[in-house]
Amino acid sequence: MGRETELKLLLSPEALQHLQRTPSLLGGSLEPARTRTLRATYFDSKTRSLRQLGIMLRLRKEDGVLIQTVKGKKAKGSLALGRTEHNVECPANLKKPDLSRLPKPVARQLNKLLDGAPLTPIFVTEIDRKVGTIRTKDGDEIEWALDCGELRVGKKTVPICELELELLKGEPAALYQKALDMGGHDKEAADKGALDFRLGVQSKGERGFALAFTERPEAFIARKLKISKSANVENALETILRHSMEAILANEPAILAHEDGEALHQMRVGLRRLRTALKAFALLLDPVYAGELANLAKGLAVVLGQARDLDVISSSFFGHRRTSKSAARSLLRDEVEKARREAWAEVIRLVSSNNFTETVLKLALHIEGRAWRKPDGSKRYRKKNFETPLSLYAEKQFHKWLSRFRRTYKKSDLTSAAARHEIRKMLKELRYMLDMFGHHAPASFRASRKGLAQLQDILGTLNDLEVASDVFTRFIDHLPDETDREKVQQTAQKLLHTFEKQHDLPDANGLARKLNNLLNNLSA
Repeated sequence: MGRETELKLLLSPEALQHLQRTPSLLGGSLEPARTRTLRATYFDSKTRSLRQLGIMLRLRKEDGVLIQTVKGKKAKGSLALGRTEHNVECPANLKKPDLSRLPKPVARQLNKLLDGAPLTPIFVTEIDRKVGTIRTKDGDEIEWALDCGELRVGKKTVPICELELELLKGEPAALYQKALDMGGHDKEAADKGALDFRLGVQSKGERGFALAFTERPEAFIARKLKISKSANVENALETILRHSMEAILANEPAILAHEDGEALHQMRVGLRRLRTALKAFALLLDPVYAGELANLAKGLAVVLGQARDLDVISSSFFGHRRTSKSAARSLLRDEVEKARREAWAEVIRLVSSNNFTETVLKLALHIEGRAWRKPDGSKRYRKKNFETPLSLYAEKQFHKWLSRFRRTYKKSDLTSAAARHEIRKMLKELRYMLDMFGHHAPASFRASRKGLAQLQDILGTLNDLEVASDVFTRFIDHLPDETDREKVQQTAQKLLHTFEKQHDLPDANGLARKLNNLLNNLSA
């Protein structure tokens, strides 16, 4: 069974037409393109036994030849859809997959999953595919395929309009570099939107099952990060960056499909982890590249954060009730909802944009190409630095954080919302460092998780209160009628006061006591 490594780009119709007219935009040394007509039928049991484990089984007719294909579960932590694949030619009159044609271990696995349930056709894809081959100057060989067609379940159809880049020979980094180069080869076309594309997170098979069974993309909650006890710095850096990228990219479908609030939150978590990792490993990374990536991540996080804040205000202060006896409360709720919708529209615009695609491609290129190994003239890359045991490196990073935190806390006025916000950001950074380094973190830090979590909850709630107050004030200030302003102001104050009482928040002195306890425990 071979291994398929491909990068899928979903194209706008304009981008597809532009590439069809000018395939030289793909760059490299091109072999002449050839066109195929492909018709594939995907199979599973009625209970989706294979689908549940991410296995795809299909029969596809290619230029009169019938090919049976089994694709395994996608690899984690990679942008390219790395997965096992087995193809076998079958008689042209075969109507259903013949598992006996598969290698015995694969056939046994599928038969065990099916447990006697018959295979049934689930959906069909029909596409016209234009195919060519690129050879890069570094010796990589990439097959590109422009697909135009449709995916069909009964009378339901969805269009297929995409570019696939499949690695035939070389390194996965070549796929990401090629995708990044596309816009650069024709800047004018890219600026006009003729090269608009976004990353295809779902395969045709996954899209087909979603259509067949009305599956909605769900929020992806990243699995717990596990780094081996014997890991060195480079092992950890690569694992952590992959983990962050997975969380960012895997939540894109649920955000775009149905504005899933949890998916938005999880994407923000992935972005925060990425920014924390770039800071924690800053001494080992190219500062220009790491700075660019951090700025791109921060720009995305700001837009996502605005929508998340308004989601929290809407649910915490107004709940799910759509009506109210108080006209002032209804007016305030409607304005929050309007602002929330506008913030979400900006999220959708950004996550659908080339900027988002570029950010993820650059991160993937950095990981797959191990860009940190390329000296920048400052002797930054030294093999011995990356071979340092992770526990030694982690200990230094946590104590650096502790020194920075002491300095910040010492000059903080905890009655100030801005000061509390800085403290909150630093505690978030500590939590993500603990998640990243795990058992490699010093014992005193690992033992302080409970106190850290309690402080984060308190500071998070105080931040929600402050953000809500700012949002209410901005709205009230723009009300033209003085009577309305007074009534809405009174309503806002009641809502804020009720929220504060419900959460039993400490004053500045109480917060200081909790922070001092945390500091003492971390220093133990």
